Amino acid sequence: MAIHKILCLGDLHLGVRPSRLPSTVAPEVASVAAVWRRAVDRALEEGVGLVLLSGDVVDRANRYFEGFGRLEEGVGRLAEAGIEVCAVGGNHDFDVLPRLAEAVGGERFHLLGAGGRWQRWTWRDADGRPLVHVDGWSFPARDVREDPVARYDLASPGDEAPLLGLVHGELDRPGSTNAPLSRASFERPGPAGWILGHVHKPELVELSGGRWALYPGSPQPLDPTEEGAHGAWLLEIEDGVLSRPVQVPLATLCWQTLEVDLAGAEDAEAAESRIAQGVRQAAGALAASGPGAPEWLLLRAVLIGRTGAFQDLPALARRLEEDDPLELPAGDGRARLVEVRVATRPAADLPSLARTTGPPALLAEILLALGAGESAGSEAAGGSEQAGAVVELRARAETRLAEVHAGRPYADLGDEPPGPEAAAGYLADAARILLDALLSQKEEVRERERPP
Repeated sequence: MAIHKILCLGDLHLGVRPSRLPSTVAPEVASVAAVWRRAVDRALEEGVGLVLLSGDVVDRANRYFEGFGRLEEGVGRLAEAGIEVCAVGGNHDFDVLPRLAEAVGGERFHLLGAGGRWQRWTWRDADGRPLVHVDGWSFPARDVREDPVARYDLASPGDEAPLLGLVHGELDRPGSTNAPLSRASFERPGPAGWILGHVHKPELVELSGGRWALYPGSPQPLDPTEEGAHGAWLLEIEDGVLSRPVQVPLATLCWQTLEVDLAGAEDAEAAESRIAQGVRQAAGALAASGPGAPEWLLLRAVLIGRTGAFQDLPALARRLEEDDPLELPAGDGRARLVEVRVATRPAADLPSLARTTGPPALLAEILLALGAGESAGSEAAGGSEQAGAVVELRARAETRLAEVHAGRPYADLGDEPPGPEAAAGYLADAARILLDALLSQKEEVRERERPP
């Protein structure tokens, strides 16, 4: 039995250029048009028979020039290969897609639901048998304040072919002017799967009875908030059964938040080393991700933790963003640090804390006894009454680490069992985490109790 393939895309916004890109990213690599061409190439390579477009394919800001021309070119290539294209209009292109349908002749390009009325189109095999029914609705104007799925009124097709819905709108936003969609509307009898448009971040929403609604998302991320993998989604029909959607990575860009814990970093040099290590690890992950990886991994670092380098970090962040950005090879691509946000706290004054009472004082004494002072002037509290207890605790930790090492549950423990320094390091890390949590709670309480 033949497998029939459907490629789903939404929110290309052809004509728009992704924002906040560093100058080293070539425009031809970052352009949405380049990813649209990759999507068309992939459809031809995969032997796709139908492409679904869920609206906002062309952006309002430049709809009649670059966007329209690139869309027409891609649809023409698909039509020449005998691939059907089925689309609905969104809030950006409700007035453009009818022109495209007219320009390409309408034989392979099918615009559904013009004027805000539900319309069905059926994809058939060479013998005329239905493969899938597509029910679509298009924006009749830029603003739509009612749920179009609540007005879905098409009867069941009356055969065994799968039924898909194609609509542009905003889910779970009742006051939206962009066709507010409610989950309750999708629970009514109808399509087994819905292809949605408007939300740029890919999301597969589970519905009752094994049904689903898919936001394919923008094939190319358009700004730093659109993190993660982007591309198209593939559906297959085999023996009349519709598969679940599978993402096909196509984007040349990938934005990612990189959290860097600077706890224990005492100066700007140590902090920069910690940041560079995080960028190297992200670059390594991109290199290991295999075929389909984006050409650029763009990182937004968030610096956290209590650190002695606290006062130096704003200047370091400006230098890494503007004057000396970190950029590393990552397989066939590149990883680059684009933004640095400082969310650290000043390092704890352990000697002063140790002279107080309560759990923070106990943790401060433990850290001093371990020689893990976090601020200038902190010294090992060898004469503290906690010193003996810490020696015993470190010995127990060393024994436990040796037992874990002997069991070999982790591949990265090395050949030699951890010694006293490793035990002290593990204990110090745990004590810092607990101390930071306690101090953060106190700071939050003080902030809440501060008079307005």
